[in-house]
Amino acid sequence: MKLRLMLFGALFLGLMLFDGVLADTASDSATVDITISSVTSIELNTSGISFTGTINPMGNSSTHGLTVTNVGSSDVNNVYAQVNTGAIETANPRGGASTAWSATNFLGLKNTTDTDWRYVGKQVWNTSAGDDALGYTLTSGAKAYGDLWVGGSATTNLFYWDLKNGSAVSGVANCNSTGSTLMIQGTANNKNTAGGTSAGTVAVGVDWGVFSPSAGPLKGYCVAAHYLCTKLYVYQFDHNTTGSLDECTNIAYSHITTINPDESITWSLKEIIPPAVAAGGTTQSTLTVYASSV
Repeated sequence: MKLRLMLFGALFLGLMLFDGVLADTASDSATVDITISSVTSIELNTSGISFTGTINPMGNSSTHGLTVTNVGSSDVNNVYAQVNTGAIETANPRGGASTAWSATNFLGLKNTTDTDWRYVGKQVWNTSAGDDALGYTLTSGAKAYGDLWVGGSATTNLFYWDLKNGSAVSGVANCNSTGSTLMIQGTANNKNTAGGTSAGTVAVGVDWGVFSPSAGPLKGYCVAAHYLCTKLYVYQFDHNTTGSLDECTNIAYSHITTINPDESITWSLKEIIPPAVAAGGTTQSTLTVYASSV
């Protein structure tokens, strides 16, 4: 009996000592500090935009959503879209194969605040190279003329324009020089371009003369006339300084307000197809979105 008590006492004391070791803890702390670098970065929700199905001339494609997310660490604003239509369409595609056209020539964009669709970067080629002036009443001395499609369902929805070169520079009278004029008829299906609305005073630039129409079917757009008088470039969001495109007083941003990190905006895109475009696939081109740090 005495042996049992001694063993029990020893076991009890051992348990007390063991329990005391477990309960005796220690701790220490260290602070953690990091600094996030300032990075301006945006990301699109897709690397390729493909409009499903085929689209009829004088028709519109389905609508495609494009989401722009701020994936950087800095707030951004003044977001705008730019296309490389001009790099693809280096020659007049009218009357040619579908591949002569750039896919972005017909691209329209609608942002989160506007109800109107706006061309991102559309080249409007003259018809005077392959068409006579039958039915036109042109401005005296006009060097080029053509039609403009802003949407609709019949050729009666076309608007007509003419372009006249300005003063000679180095002996050559170009359409980006002082005094160049662009007339746009404000009534659809009316070829009296001489009686149309002036697109305003030209801003002389490199390769392009830039107009800022305040009335007519291109009101609010920027319209650049190529110095060779062969084409117009219709845009509103292209802040490219090459060719002095940013001289336009109508130039705008596709989105102005601040986008915080991890916030997104979504635009709507669609293709607006004019009449007389050949069947088949167009040439792939690129839409690029830019944003500025706040």
